[in-house]
Amino acid sequence: MTLPKAGATLEHVGTYAMAAEGQAVDWDESGPGHFWGITRKGGEMIEMRLPLGRQVALLP
Repeated sequence: MTLPKAGATLEHVGTYAMAAEGQAVDWDESGPGHFWGITRKGGEMIEMRLPLGRQVALLP
């Protein structure tokens, strides 16, 4: 998502597949593009990284 040039609607710029089902997802502030998810089936933590080919701004 990016902030719009005008108006109040965020703009969708891309979607990434991930290994977790989305039960819980959280950014890891230890590094850019680093985040964790939980699998519902196995109850496991999955470490994932987002490819950072272009600049990604993470909001607090």
